[in-house]
Amino acid sequence: MKIIFSFLLLIFATLVNAQTVKIVVPYAPGGPADQIGRAIHKNLSHRLPNYNFQIESHVGAGGIIASRYVASYSGNDTVIMVHSPAIITSSFSDDAGYNLQRDFQPIFNLGYTPMVLITNSKSAYTSIDKILNSEKPMFFGTAGLGGSLQLAGETLKRQTGKDMTAIPYKGDAAAVNDILTNNLSFTFTNLSTVQSLTDSSQIVVLGVSGTRRNPKIPNVPTLAEQGIKGFETPHNWMSLFANRGANSEVINNVRKALSDSFHDPVESQSYLKAGVEIDLKNLLGATEFVSNETIRLRRLVTPAK
Repeated sequence: MKIIFSFLLLIFATLVNAQTVKIVVPYAPGGPADQIGRAIHKNLSHRLPNYNFQIESHVGAGGIIASRYVASYSGNDTVIMVHSPAIITSSFSDDAGYNLQRDFQPIFNLGYTPMVLITNSKSAYTSIDKILNSEKPMFFGTAGLGGSLQLAGETLKRQTGKDMTAIPYKGDAAAVNDILTNNLSFTFTNLSTVQSLTDSSQIVVLGVSGTRRNPKIPNVPTLAEQGIKGFETPHNWMSLFANRGANSEVINNVRKALSDSFHDPVESQSYLKAGVEIDLKNLLGATEFVSNETIRLRRLVTPAK
């Protein structure tokens, strides 16, 4: 009996003293960020059993709610956050409520979700040439100010010099619905959002971001192939951030476990199923990557003089 009691006491002490790691997701359930957050939770729980991993959603304001929560966190737990380019673009605002360099440390590059430019098959913009030759005002959807969809749309506007206006939606799915009803000129969206529609007669996929064609839609050329520059770097990347006060030992262990997980032939499939393209060469280069992206995105959102 004493042995059993001692064993239970040991288990209880282990649970009490276990380091809690919160995985914060800034976007709505079901999207790529939520899916990859849950994949990280599952795989890290398996690889680091002495840690207590918890997943939390802090949704709102295009990711700002989550960023403010992590930046101001002062508890004893370690907090890491899945985030997108919006963590950078939102930080340019004086009322963001956080400072990117002061409050965060990028710790891991999770990959990117390929973005596609789509339109209705009956619209007036069923090719890049038709967009370039149009003299009419055009409208594209965005799922939040400073988000990936708006950045992509603004890049297209700047590169083509055409009259384009962003129309805000509560999510890219809502923008896609307006494409299906032909109430929007075109929109950027994640490939994973519309992959089931790519072979239908309802939409036309005009181009894909990145430097090479996506194997899931090999017949669709990249935007760069069609002469539209600025899309060589995927706009909808995701990286993992921690607040500056995070436990360095825990962060190092998380980075090592994640790197092993992404290289694992079985576990890596969970990230691919979330719609994430993985760049194994750059997993641990998050600091340099975010620094370069900050420069690029500041140039993009700063009006040309």
